[in-house]
Amino acid sequence: MDAVLAEMLIPHVKESEGYYARAYRCPAGKLTIGYGHNLDARPITTEQGVRLGIPLPGLLKPATLYLEKAQAEGLMLDELEEVYHALIEKNVLQGLDAARKAVLIDMGFNMGVPGLMKFHRMLEALKEHRYMDAADEMVDSAWYNQVGRRSKKLVKIMQTGAGYGCDRYAYYLCRGGKGKKRDYDYAAFC
Repeated sequence: MDAVLAEMLIPHVKESEGYYARAYRCPAGKLTIGYGHNLDARPITTEQGVRLGIPLPGLLKPATLYLEKAQAEGLMLDELEEVYHALIEKNVLQGLDAARKAVLIDMGFNMGVPGLMKFHRMLEALKEHRYMDAADEMVDSAWYNQVGRRSKKLVKIMQTGAGYGCDRYAYYLCRGGKGKKRDYDYAAFC
C-alpha cells in the first residue's frame, strides 16, 4: 500500500474503530482489540507478536491480552496491507482514484474482504466509474445502518472522491467550484 493510501486510511480507521487496549466483545460478538482487530478471525501470529513486542502469554490467552497503542497500530497496518493485497488480487482497485480505493480498503478492514465482495452491484458500478450508483448500493445495505457515522462518511467519499483528511479545496471543487469555499458545509462532508 502506498503512502497516500496509508495517510488517508490510518487516521480514519483509528477514529472509526477507537483504541481498546484490552480485548472486548464487539456488537457482532467477536473478540476484538486495538483498532478493531478481530482476534476470532485473525489471531495474532507468533511472528507479529515478536515483531510488535506482544508477550507470548497474551497470544496464548487473547482474552487477557493488553496492547500498547503502537502495537495496536502495527496490527492495524498489517491488516490494512492484507486487505489491500487481497483487493489487488481480485482486481477490485484497478482504475480507481486513491480516495475510492481507500473507501474499499476501509470497508474490507471493517467487514472483511469476503463481506465486501458480496457488494456485487457496487463493485460492478465501480468498474464503470458510476460512483453515485456505487454509493447508492452502499446505502442500500445492512452494513450502512450497522456502522453509523463511518458508513455515511464513506458514502460521501465514494460519491465525490474527496473527504479523507477534510480537504476544503477538494470539497469545493467536487461541488463544482461555485460560490465561496466557506459556503459549503464541509464539516458535514468530512
